[in-house]
Amino acid sequence: MLRLIFDQINGNSVVPNLVQDFANADHEQQWPYVSYPRLAYYAQDHQWPIKIATVKSDTDQDSFYLISLAWFDFTVDWFDLLNAEVYERVRDRKLTLLFYYHEGDNPYMIKQRLDQLCDDHKMPPDCYRFISANSSANLIKNFVFFSDHELLYWRQNRGHQALPWHTRKRRYRYTVLSRTHKWWRATMMADLKRSGRLKNCQWSYGDQDIGDRPEDNPIRLAAINGIRPALEQFMKSVPYHCDNMTSEQHNQHDLLDPSLFVNSYFHLVLETMFDLGGSGGAFITEKTYKCIKHAVPFVIAGAPGSLQILRDSGYRVYDGVIDNSYDLEQDNDRRWNAIKLTLDQILDTDLKTWHAACQSDAEHNQRLFLDLKLHQLNKLTNQLYESLD
Repeated sequence: MLRLIFDQINGNSVVPNLVQDFANADHEQQWPYVSYPRLAYYAQDHQWPIKIATVKSDTDQDSFYLISLAWFDFTVDWFDLLNAEVYERVRDRKLTLLFYYHEGDNPYMIKQRLDQLCDDHKMPPDCYRFISANSSANLIKNFVFFSDHELLYWRQNRGHQALPWHTRKRRYRYTVLSRTHKWWRATMMADLKRSGRLKNCQWSYGDQDIGDRPEDNPIRLAAINGIRPALEQFMKSVPYHCDNMTSEQHNQHDLLDPSLFVNSYFHLVLETMFDLGGSGGAFITEKTYKCIKHAVPFVIAGAPGSLQILRDSGYRVYDGVIDNSYDLEQDNDRRWNAIKLTLDQILDTDLKTWHAACQSDAEHNQRLFLDLKLHQLNKLTNQLYESLD
């Protein structure tokens, strides 16, 4: 049973460790960018046995002081934020720090920062554990991979019934959606648009800007003949809409527009990241789990190894009807070309017949997604305690 330690517990609720102003509704966007511990939610949702106690109780190295991160800020000195009692117990190996991070940032760089802080504070180098949604975390000492967004979407969209499989003719060939502008996504969409691959498709491209820079684009424009003028032209008409929801509503996972899932034969999923900072890992978010819950076949434009994460969790990725070799391609330019080839292979078939061949995998995935996630959570517990041993 995972034992989690908090500075304060109010009734049945915990106060997130290290939050400076929990009364502020935007505390996740305020320094030091910590959030409510999702693990507490997941324990309730999936009947996962955990034990919660305050720092005033007896602790040992098997007790974890949980720090849930909204963002990992490399300028934060996490040890400076600990109260004196927690600091002393961590130093004396009577308490282990446990960072929980639902994003896919490069965990190798995070480890460098945390190890440097341990050295600065003369802390034991194994005084912390780090849970990351980047799959390469499983290759790093003191790190554990956990696909948070599967459980997050399970929770946030639980008010909606899963959409049933249907065999009626569909209006669109496929759906591709993008709420937030990133240059690699714009490059892909401009490439699809100019080549006619978006014809008879349901697609959108939003103008939500997070400051992504052209130089951060993991796809080299020079590798795609004629893409520069097409990209420039594409960006002149942003945003492109295919529904009536606002950008804010698109990011509210408790909302569901069924037309985005029932009117096309499959989805091309533009994942959150196409290259995870050279980490070699993959990162799956609600963008993919939406398709899984609502029985939609998919092709993923994401980091290499994305499909393998799903296979390892028991999901089927339509290997019998989709050429998924693109997921093995490490080079970003060649992976995008392989994705386009996979799209063309699907679109060259009779889509109604092709779609019927996807039914068994789609319904299997839907059932698996709707199940409780106790197995994944117990595996997480075991990995953490095995790492201490």
